[in-house]
Amino acid sequence: MAQPARQLTQREYVQKQRRHTTDSQTMTLPKRRITKGEKLLWSLAALTLLIFGILIVSKQAVLYESSRSLSNIEQKLESTEKTNQDLQTQVQSLKQPERIIKFAKENGLKLNSKNVKIVNK
Repeated sequence: MAQPARQLTQREYVQKQRRHTTDSQTMTLPKRRITKGEKLLWSLAALTLLIFGILIVSKQAVLYESSRSLSNIEQKLESTEKTNQDLQTQVQSLKQPERIIKFAKENGLKLNSKNVKIVNK
């Protein structure tokens, strides 16, 4: 009985050796060479990605500049509207009849009710 067990272990040893030699043979693959066509394709792909990247960055820069310009114009518009509103308020205060009458009396003019005409808007 010892003999068949020994033969079995020898067979396993031989099979392991065969596996080991076949594994080492499959591990050593020949070096793969890159063809000129593949190099050309890879370089075209890299160039295309580079061009698209540059285009995206340039478009973002233009968009940023436009946004900044728009923001400046909006700020100027708001300040102009505020100035217009302040001037409109000043015009309304200067149009008041009491103020006009007071100014006329200070400069020597007299109010003659026969010559006064009221104009409604």
